[in-house]
Amino acid sequence: MLKKIFDYFFGWELAYSTQSVEDYARFMGKLMDAGIKYRSNLVNQGDSHRGGLGQFTTYEVLVKKEDMYKLNEVSHFN
Repeated sequence: MLKKIFDYFFGWELAYSTQSVEDYARFMGKLMDAGIKYRSNLVNQGDSHRGGLGQFTTYEVLVKKEDMYKLNEVSHFN
């Protein structure tokens, strides 16, 4: 939680969030092609004690605040 607060105030914004690994990979490829610096977080939610039943992974992509304007070019990736 503290890391998210630190990133928010010091240059990084949440640019994309999904639970689809395919969409995540596609979006990351577009960012790489456009030369946009990024960070990514994987957030696991659910009960992993029952063999992963009910477990979800959310993929978050953070982009430098100064690069947010470039996302208009790559955000229409579907």
